[in-house]
Amino acid sequence: MKGANYLSGGQTLPQAAQRLSAINKANKKGPWNLSFSWSQALQLPLLDLCKGKGELQLEEMAKLYVEELE
Repeated sequence: MKGANYLSGGQTLPQAAQRLSAINKANKKGPWNLSFSWSQALQLPLLDLCKGKGELQLEEMAKLYVEELE
């Protein structure tokens, strides 16, 4: 099975979401399977909150998560 894989590396969460949405809208059931991995776009903002703090910043993470959902 032919496939096209979309990776989010190096993109912000909004960029990754916009580009994945555009790919899905343009995919007219071509002769390939579309797959995606955007864990980096989801994880990096949360990891940045913890840099140099020595522990998880759960309240800040929850706030960022809710902001991204809006």
